[in-house]
Amino acid sequence: MSSPVPPPSVQPARESRPVLVPGVAAAALLVLALADLPYGYYSFLRLAVTVAAVWIAVEAARSSAVGWAVAAGAVAVLFNPVFPIWLSKSAWAPLDLLSAAVLLCAGLFITRSVSSE
Repeated sequence: MSSPVPPPSVQPARESRPVLVPGVAAAALLVLALADLPYGYYSFLRLAVTVAAVWIAVEAARSSAVGWAVAAGAVAVLFNPVFPIWLSKSAWAPLDLLSAAVLLCAGLFITRSVSSE
């Protein structure tokens, strides 16, 4: 006996990862920040990471992923260019790696259902 095939209208919903690209991009920029780069890069980094983190926080909230929204919001506060937090390069290194991990994981784990129609 073969198992019955469900009708096309009962297909399971697919999932998308709406913040995978900004999560991966911001994580790559943060890892690159461990190198000895010109000051301008770190100014750019603050802006780019803040934009990506806010985007991820908003999408996480829309997806009811409150933990990821809080984590991404914390990264946005840490890197915000308006009221910058000044630390030494050695103090930033672990924060860069931790923030990269948070944004990368958020990009991978925040999903949204997509209808197949």
